[in-house]
Order: sequence, then C-alpha cells, then structure tokens
Amino acid sequence: MNKNIKNIVFDLGGVLMNFDFEGAATMFQQMGLAPEGADKTNAQLGQYGRQVAELINSFINGFIDTKQFASLLQPHCKVNLSVDEISHQLESLDGDIPHNRLAMLKKLRETHKVILLSNINQPMWEKTLSILKREGFDCKDCFDNVFLSYKLKMAKPDPAIYRKMIDDCNIAAQETIYFDDLPENIETGTKIGLVSSLVEQNRLEQNPDFINLVKQTVYKS
Repeated sequence: MNKNIKNIVFDLGGVLMNFDFEGAATMFQQMGLAPEGADKTNAQLGQYGRQVAELINSFINGFIDTKQFASLLQPHCKVNLSVDEISHQLESLDGDIPHNRLAMLKKLRETHKVILLSNINQPMWEKTLSILKREGFDCKDCFDNVFLSYKLKMAKPDPAIYRKMIDDCNIAAQETIYFDDLPENIETGTKIGLVSSLVEQNRLEQNPDFINLVKQTVYKS
C-alpha cells in the first residue's frame, strides 16, 4: 500500500456498518420478490428483475422515500401485503457499528482526513447517527467530510459522486485509499485514481490494506 496516503474514504453498509444483507434478501424473498434459492447477496439485485432492482436501488440511494418505495414495490409482490405492511418491514432493516471501529475512526483522524462516501437513504442515515450517539460518538468525531447519496441525488458507481468528493475535499486521488464492499464501486474508484480496496462484507478488520493502514499509523512505533 502507498505510504503517502493522506486520506481515507469508507463506505458505510458492509464496511463500517455490519449489515444483515442475508436478512434483507430473505425479507424480499418473503414478499415474493426473489426466486427460491436466489443468491442472498447485496450485489445480486438483478435476481429480482430489472424493474424491481432499479426500485430497490432508488430506495437504498434515497432517491425515493419509504412510502413511495412500498407503493411502487407492492404490485411486484407475490404475497398480499399492504403498503403499510411493506413500509413497516422496510423500517425494521437495521445494522450496527462496533464501538472499536468508531474509536478507530477517531484515532485515524489524528493523522488522516477521514471521509464517508455512502449510498444511503435518510431513515438509515438517521439510524446511523443514533448508533453513533449510543456509542458515545458524534459524526464530527468520526468523519472530516460526509457524502451521502440521498442528499446529493447521485450515487456510486456514478463517477460524478467520486469527483464531487475529491473536488469538495480538495484531495489528490492518488493520496487517497478507498474501502468499499461492492466490486462495481471499487472499479469506478480505481478508474478515478483512488487507491481502492475491496472489503469482504462486514469484515473490515480482515482487509489486508486496512490492517496495513492501521499498522502504519495507529500502531506504528
């Protein structure tokens, strides 16, 4: 890994936040959206068909709200569910951020600029802020800058959101390491010039680049 790294960019779900992707996929299956035996991974939205996959992406990215998504999704469900029932199930989706990860972010900010770049909707972001508060942290304790799809109305892997982050933060791509759990996002990050590292979902601490980063900064002698 480049020892001249000055900036660290993290994705949220599946990287900083441990998210139950399998549980979410099971929920969609129970609504009658996915075929039996479908691959229960976040990266396989295509299993639901193009139209439904686009709806799910729009909801995840915060381009439509929960009620809109539930209403648009309802006709595709093979199970008889009301819009309110669908909304309630969607609102039950949750994740968690280990305290030690938040503490590590705060520590990394002593030597690096730490940035969050996330495809996220407003309800999940509000839950994220609640997690931070519960663990004794504020957003500004963990991040120098935050870029959220629902606020910007653009989302990864669109190169525009990466360029906005680089321009707004006034950083050099080659001095920036980027952690994400989706190959398509990593591919765009690499094309933009970021030092990009694919994280196995919910396994940030097992990522070799993250291990080396921590060794070179937090635990260097």
